[in-house]
Amino acid sequence: IGHGQYYEISGFLFQYLKRLQYSSQKSMLIKSLIIALGQLQERRATSLISEYLARPKIDVSIRLAAIKALSSIGQQQDLNSLVTFLLNSEFAIRKAIIFELAQNKERIKLLDQFVIANLHYIRQLQEQRGFSSQIKKSVEKIQHIALGISIALNHRLAQSHAK
Repeated sequence: IGHGQYYEISGFLFQYLKRLQYSSQKSMLIKSLIIALGQLQERRATSLISEYLARPKIDVSIRLAAIKALSSIGQQQDLNSLVTFLLNSEFAIRKAIIFELAQNKERIKLLDQFVIANLHYIRQLQEQRGFSSQIKKSVEKIQHIALGISIALNHRLAQSHAK
């Protein structure tokens, strides 16, 4: 009985979130629904939650809740999509994604793959020489992300030694 009610509640919350139109007045409600859906690990909600994360004009606290929810649900496709948001998001979002993915070895592999792929890209660009200022900005962003990953991993390592 309890499992059935649990499933019904998560389904109800998902349907409720689907019907809401974003406005700043509803931001606390939307954020709370996203958090609850993440805690309930409602897999049907991942594409909707990803949509909230993808919209830069939405309140940052909602987008941060979306990161946490997608991480809690933990489906591989959602973790992969978090990695893709690294290049196209502002600092607060990148930092939250990095810290969520730095939680365990499997997720750290995603960060490793990101760094390796982008280092390969940077090396190719350096061989070409004379690339545009837009490409230079992309390279700088990749370097900042790599530095953030390094900081997050060092933080995780320090926490594990403190225990």
